[in-house]
Amino acid sequence: MDTVLLVEDEIEDRDDLAKMIADHGCVVKTASSLAEAREILGASPPQMVLSAVHLQDGSGVDLLRDLEATPQIEVVLTASDPDLESAIAAVRLGALDFLRKPILKDDVKRVLAAGLGGLSHQPWHVESFDADRVIRLGDLIIVSPIMHRVFHRIERVAPTDVTVMIVGASGTGKELIAHAVHQLSSRKDGPFLAVNCGAIAPSVIESELFGHERGSFTGADSRHVGYFERAGAGTLLLDEITEMSEDLQVKLLRVIETGKVLRVGGTTPVKASPRIIATTNRDPEEATKTGNLRKDLFFRLKAFEIRVPTLAERGAAEIELFVRHFLEELNREHGQEKILTASALETIKSYAWPGNVRELRNAIEAAFVLADEEIDTGCFSPGIIRPAPEHTESDSPEIQLEVGASIAEAEKELIFATLDHLDGDKPGAAKTLGISLKTLYNRLKGYRRGKQS
Repeated sequence: MDTVLLVEDEIEDRDDLAKMIADHGCVVKTASSLAEAREILGASPPQMVLSAVHLQDGSGVDLLRDLEATPQIEVVLTASDPDLESAIAAVRLGALDFLRKPILKDDVKRVLAAGLGGLSHQPWHVESFDADRVIRLGDLIIVSPIMHRVFHRIERVAPTDVTVMIVGASGTGKELIAHAVHQLSSRKDGPFLAVNCGAIAPSVIESELFGHERGSFTGADSRHVGYFERAGAGTLLLDEITEMSEDLQVKLLRVIETGKVLRVGGTTPVKASPRIIATTNRDPEEATKTGNLRKDLFFRLKAFEIRVPTLAERGAAEIELFVRHFLEELNREHGQEKILTASALETIKSYAWPGNVRELRNAIEAAFVLADEEIDTGCFSPGIIRPAPEHTESDSPEIQLEVGASIAEAEKELIFATLDHLDGDKPGAAKTLGISLKTLYNRLKGYRRGKQS
């Protein structure tokens, strides 16, 4: 049974919170001061600490600092009127969450689920998900546990002004996540501007970002205000940041650090301090090694990182909700009532979707155009409806291992044999092996690294 240390010097708040936590099957230990909390932590460390920021003998942030070297203990801070600086400090020091008082039962349920790996530690199965586990933020749909963890990170960082880097494959919805951060922030009433760093010609991108003065170059007939100034007190999304040239990355770093831009041809810096969110479909650490991303800019942008899983990693339930969401949109837009057959839905859920949510949306739109009243399997492209190869026990390959082979060697042989048997079908191989698709990809990456070394 998990133990939660509750640090609160307001008796009524402490009693109410202790009951809420205990109702979820946790052991609750209470402390009314930092000194008392430190004594309990030294004697019997809990799995989670929920502490008020303002205490008679100090701050809950000090307790968070004490636990920096103990990352297995999750810390949640609470305050009646949390200020921005405290929230930023908490996030940077690794707080799981920052709750505003009065704290509701749903707040307690959420942080316990996030910090203790799920209430009562029962695995969550797709077929038993509850409606309150579905989160919709515009076109961003969240059902799976892996995406709930992403949403939790969005919630944590949104109230702050911390720079965010979003990493994920093309088509996973990085811009939707950036927009969610904006909508849940104090800047939501300001502009949200997105600029694709790879889609603007190198000759004009500096002018587009920072602006230019009249006469600064041929064709500059008037002053142009760049993205940084136009974003104002809102949010600026720098999409695919690794496509930006190195010299421009140097200038970008200076703008982020000073909060001022110098227009092309200008002599006086102009204040511009929007919240910066950057995205990339590359591994940013690899991008620093290849020279696509400067290390100093990488460390500045990586104040808070959100990694977006692929659609295949999110699972069938999330795929189904996306399908129904897109179909509802198309029916509403065209005044139709087209439906999806059960066989078509199964086909969709069994496909790997290498192009992620973007590919799924395009496939549904194309099928919608081809269908009359029902969208059936035949409305999809051959690549999507191609059935997985069937194999019988008689044609299943065997692997041979020498006595003395390590478990790691046996695992590697089994993985490659399974992939060969299923013609490279990674989702099918993961299912056959009884592991997650992410685990399979991690194993394959490790084998490739071992081959290179």
